[in-house]
Amino acid sequence: MFLLGVMTLAKHKYYFAWILGDALNNAAGLGFSGYDSQGNPQFDLTDNVDVYGVEFSTSLKVNIDSWNKKTLIWLRRVVYDRAPTHNTLAVFACSAFWHGFYPAYYITFGSGAFMTIVARQVRRKIRPHFQTSPSLRFLYDVLTFTACRFANPYLAMPFLVLEFQACYLMYKSLYFYLHIMALVVLVVLMFVPTPRQGKPQASLAASRGSSAAQPVAMPSTQSSQQNAAPSLGTDGTELVKRAPHTNDSNETNGNLNGQQVLSNGSPGVKADTKGAGSTPVQGKSKLNGIEGGGGTREGLGTGPNWQPEVVADLHTKAE
Repeated sequence: MFLLGVMTLAKHKYYFAWILGDALNNAAGLGFSGYDSQGNPQFDLTDNVDVYGVEFSTSLKVNIDSWNKKTLIWLRRVVYDRAPTHNTLAVFACSAFWHGFYPAYYITFGSGAFMTIVARQVRRKIRPHFQTSPSLRFLYDVLTFTACRFANPYLAMPFLVLEFQACYLMYKSLYFYLHIMALVVLVVLMFVPTPRQGKPQASLAASRGSSAAQPVAMPSTQSSQQNAAPSLGTDGTELVKRAPHTNDSNETNGNLNGQQVLSNGSPGVKADTKGAGSTPVQGKSKLNGIEGGGGTREGLGTGPNWQPEVVADLHTKAE
């Protein structure tokens, strides 16, 4: 807590210098970077520090990106994007050399590179397990916020003492706790598998269950029959198609398609295609080679291929 208070006060001299320089550049028009989507002018071309990002960041990367921003952009373009391998180590080594030859600079940036690599592993392997609910996400943010508040003064304190002996005594008084913790976490995470990216398993299972439980819309047979053109018997009475029974004990051959009754409940008749009269149907009948009918005349048993066959002595009634 002592280091946290000291470093918080020490950072204000940098805040003052950067914000004052940004104000002077904006007054001269050098900080103008264009217009936003609403047409308002933006003056962030020379903005060099994000105070809120430094003080309230929840990751070490955001904390570093918010400090000395323009120099960091230069390092990213010149060193990180061009280094063939070990990009992070190259950036921190160049930054340490840029500051000078005091041992404290190399201790700070060497420790910062190591803990940045550990923080990446934590984010890659631990963070996905905290993204399954809002409460777990909030808990993860609280833990990372607290870790950043302690890591920042721990890493930056050598900038105030500069000498190697003073840095060693300072870290020794703290038992090198953050270095040891970072090393242990790195070793443990080597044996932790990286979770698959994408939707969490719980959400995926829930979505599959909800989609499977949704009923499938089926076309209404009753509606199609009502919309079909009615067929008339020989006496002018409307014919209606009888729906199949679901009770297997009342079905003789398992096929009731083509059965017809009159709308007044009397048995249907077969129309003679040659005009020689009609034959009453006493009971169930089926079509030879024709199933269903969907409301057509052949489906209702009045086509030329319709030949009734009595299978039971049952009285049929219109439903």
